[in-house]
Amino acid sequence: EEGSQAIASLFLPMAKQLKKLDLRYNDINGRGMAALTRAIATAQCPVQCLYMEGNQIRDDGAQALAELLDNPRKSSIREVFLGANHIQAQGAQALAKTLYNNKAITKIYLEGNNIGLTGANSFSSVLEELEGDTGLTNLYVDNNNIGKEGSKRLAKALNSDTAIGDAIA
Repeated sequence: EEGSQAIASLFLPMAKQLKKLDLRYNDINGRGMAALTRAIATAQCPVQCLYMEGNQIRDDGAQALAELLDNPRKSSIREVFLGANHIQAQGAQALAKTLYNNKAITKIYLEGNNIGLTGANSFSSVLEELEGDTGLTNLYVDNNNIGKEGSKRLAKALNSDTAIGDAIA
Protein backbone atom coordinates (compact mmCIF):
# COMPACT_ATOMS: atom_id res chain seq x y z
CA GLU A 1 0.00 0.00 0.00
CA GLU A 2 2.79 2.46 0.84
CA GLY A 3 4.40 1.87 -2.55
CA SER A 4 1.21 2.59 -4.47
CA GLN A 5 0.64 5.74 -2.43
CA ALA A 6 4.20 6.86 -3.17
CA ILE A 7 3.67 6.27 -6.88
CA ALA A 8 0.40 8.15 -6.67
CA SER A 9 1.78 11.16 -4.85
CA LEU A 10 5.24 11.49 -6.41
CA PHE A 11 5.33 9.94 -9.84
CA LEU A 12 1.94 10.45 -11.45
CA PRO A 13 1.84 14.25 -11.18
CA MET A 14 5.02 14.32 -13.28
CA ALA A 15 3.79 11.74 -15.78
CA LYS A 16 2.10 14.01 -18.30
CA GLN A 17 3.04 11.72 -21.22
CA LEU A 18 2.33 8.33 -19.60
CA LYS A 19 0.07 6.16 -21.82
CA LYS A 20 0.55 2.76 -20.14
CA LEU A 21 0.82 2.12 -16.43
CA ASP A 22 1.93 -1.40 -15.51
CA LEU A 23 1.67 -2.22 -11.81
CA ARG A 24 1.11 -5.97 -12.09
CA TYR A 25 1.98 -8.20 -9.12
CA ASN A 26 2.75 -5.48 -6.59
CA ASP A 27 0.40 -6.47 -3.75
CA ILE A 28 -1.65 -3.29 -4.22
CA ASN A 29 -4.79 -3.41 -2.12
CA GLY A 30 -8.04 -1.46 -2.30
CA ARG A 31 -6.69 1.58 -0.44
CA GLY A 32 -3.66 1.66 -2.69
CA MET A 33 -5.92 1.48 -5.75
CA ALA A 34 -8.03 4.33 -4.37
CA ALA A 35 -4.88 6.46 -3.90
CA LEU A 36 -3.76 5.61 -7.42
CA THR A 37 -7.10 6.52 -9.02
CA ARG A 38 -7.24 9.82 -7.11
CA ALA A 39 -3.76 10.68 -8.36
CA ILE A 40 -4.63 9.79 -11.97
CA ALA A 41 -7.71 12.01 -11.79
CA THR A 42 -5.96 14.90 -10.04
CA ALA A 43 -2.88 14.88 -12.25
CA GLN A 44 -4.96 14.43 -15.40
CA CYS A 45 -2.55 11.65 -16.31
CA PRO A 46 -3.21 10.46 -19.90
CA VAL A 47 -2.98 6.72 -19.04
CA GLN A 48 -4.86 4.69 -21.63
CA CYS A 49 -3.90 1.16 -20.53
CA LEU A 50 -3.89 0.22 -16.86
CA TYR A 51 -2.30 -3.13 -15.98
CA MET A 52 -3.18 -4.23 -12.45
CA GLU A 53 -3.20 -8.04 -12.66
CA GLY A 54 -2.16 -10.11 -9.67
CA ASN A 55 -2.74 -7.52 -6.99
CA GLN A 56 -5.25 -7.53 -4.12
CA ILE A 57 -7.55 -4.65 -5.04
CA ARG A 58 -10.75 -6.60 -4.28
CA ASP A 59 -14.18 -4.99 -4.51
CA ASP A 60 -13.21 -1.74 -2.79
CA GLY A 61 -10.37 -1.16 -5.25
CA ALA A 62 -12.62 -2.03 -8.19
CA GLN A 63 -15.17 0.48 -6.89
CA ALA A 64 -12.48 3.18 -6.60
CA LEU A 65 -11.44 2.47 -10.18
CA ALA A 66 -15.08 2.53 -11.29
CA GLU A 67 -15.49 6.01 -9.80
CA LEU A 68 -12.59 7.19 -11.97
CA LEU A 69 -13.81 5.42 -15.10
CA ASP A 70 -17.34 6.69 -14.61
CA ASN A 71 -16.18 10.21 -15.44
CA PRO A 72 -14.48 10.22 -18.86
CA ARG A 73 -13.39 13.85 -18.31
CA LYS A 74 -11.11 12.66 -15.48
CA SER A 75 -9.79 9.52 -17.13
CA SER A 76 -8.44 8.56 -20.55
CA ILE A 77 -8.24 4.87 -19.62
CA ARG A 78 -9.44 2.64 -22.47
CA GLU A 79 -8.15 -0.77 -21.40
CA VAL A 80 -8.22 -2.19 -17.89
CA PHE A 81 -6.43 -5.39 -16.89
CA LEU A 82 -7.70 -6.62 -13.53
CA GLY A 83 -7.11 -10.38 -13.60
CA ALA A 84 -6.48 -12.22 -10.32
CA ASN A 85 -7.46 -9.38 -7.98
CA HIS A 86 -10.06 -11.12 -5.80
CA ILE A 87 -12.86 -9.04 -7.32
CA GLN A 88 -16.33 -10.35 -6.64
CA ALA A 89 -19.86 -9.39 -7.69
CA GLN A 90 -19.90 -5.97 -6.01
CA GLY A 91 -16.74 -4.84 -7.81
CA ALA A 92 -18.02 -6.22 -11.11
CA GLN A 93 -21.30 -4.34 -10.67
CA ALA A 94 -19.45 -1.07 -10.13
CA LEU A 95 -17.27 -1.64 -13.20
CA ALA A 96 -20.26 -2.61 -15.36
CA LYS A 97 -22.09 0.61 -14.48
CA THR A 98 -19.20 2.69 -15.83
CA LEU A 99 -20.20 1.60 -19.34
CA TYR A 100 -23.28 3.84 -19.12
CA ASN A 101 -21.20 7.03 -18.98
CA ASN A 102 -17.89 6.03 -20.52
CA LYS A 103 -18.09 4.93 -24.16
CA ALA A 104 -14.29 5.02 -24.53
CA ILE A 105 -13.63 1.83 -22.54
CA THR A 106 -12.81 -0.89 -25.07
CA LYS A 107 -11.36 -3.75 -23.00
CA ILE A 108 -11.98 -5.05 -19.50
CA TYR A 109 -10.00 -8.08 -18.35
CA LEU A 110 -11.43 -9.71 -15.23
CA GLU A 111 -10.16 -13.26 -15.64
CA GLY A 112 -9.36 -15.27 -12.54
CA ASN A 113 -11.50 -13.31 -10.10
CA ASN A 114 -14.78 -14.51 -8.60
CA ILE A 115 -17.45 -12.21 -10.02
CA GLY A 116 -19.90 -15.12 -10.18
CA LEU A 117 -23.21 -15.14 -11.97
CA THR A 118 -24.32 -11.94 -10.22
CA GLY A 119 -21.30 -10.00 -11.51
CA ALA A 120 -21.70 -11.45 -15.01
CA ASN A 121 -25.38 -10.57 -15.02
CA SER A 122 -24.48 -6.99 -14.08
CA PHE A 123 -22.43 -6.70 -17.26
CA SER A 124 -25.14 -8.44 -19.28
CA SER A 125 -27.86 -6.12 -17.99
CA VAL A 126 -25.88 -2.97 -18.72
CA LEU A 127 -24.90 -4.17 -22.19
CA GLU A 128 -28.49 -5.17 -22.98
CA GLU A 129 -29.76 -1.76 -21.88
CA LEU A 130 -27.12 0.02 -23.96
CA GLU A 131 -28.14 -1.98 -27.04
CA GLY A 132 -24.70 -1.72 -28.63
CA ASP A 133 -24.09 1.91 -27.65
CA THR A 134 -20.77 1.11 -26.02
CA GLY A 135 -17.12 1.13 -26.97
CA LEU A 136 -16.57 -2.19 -25.22
CA THR A 137 -15.20 -4.74 -27.68
CA ASN A 138 -13.56 -7.22 -25.30
CA LEU A 139 -14.71 -8.49 -21.92
CA TYR A 140 -12.64 -11.32 -20.47
CA VAL A 141 -14.34 -13.17 -17.63
CA ASP A 142 -12.89 -16.67 -17.76
CA ASN A 143 -12.38 -18.49 -14.45
CA ASN A 144 -15.00 -16.45 -12.62
CA ASN A 145 -17.62 -19.06 -11.70
CA ILE A 146 -20.27 -17.59 -13.97
CA GLY A 147 -21.47 -20.85 -15.51
CA LYS A 148 -22.69 -21.69 -18.97
CA GLU A 149 -25.97 -19.76 -18.79
CA GLY A 150 -24.19 -16.64 -17.58
CA SER A 151 -21.68 -17.05 -20.39
CA LYS A 152 -24.42 -17.42 -22.99
CA ARG A 153 -26.20 -14.30 -21.75
CA LEU A 154 -22.96 -12.32 -21.83
CA ALA A 155 -22.20 -13.52 -25.35
CA LYS A 156 -25.65 -12.45 -26.49
CA ALA A 157 -25.33 -9.07 -24.76
CA LEU A 158 -21.93 -8.57 -26.39
CA ASN A 159 -23.42 -9.67 -29.70
CA SER A 160 -20.69 -12.27 -30.04
CA ASP A 161 -20.74 -16.04 -30.41
CA THR A 162 -17.02 -16.21 -29.70
CA ALA A 163 -17.43 -14.82 -26.18
CA ILE A 164 -18.91 -18.12 -24.99
CA GLY A 165 -15.69 -20.05 -25.56
CA ASP A 166 -13.61 -17.43 -23.79
CA ALA A 167 -16.01 -17.09 -20.90
CA ILE A 168 -16.25 -20.77 -19.97
CA ALA A 169 -12.75 -21.92 -20.88
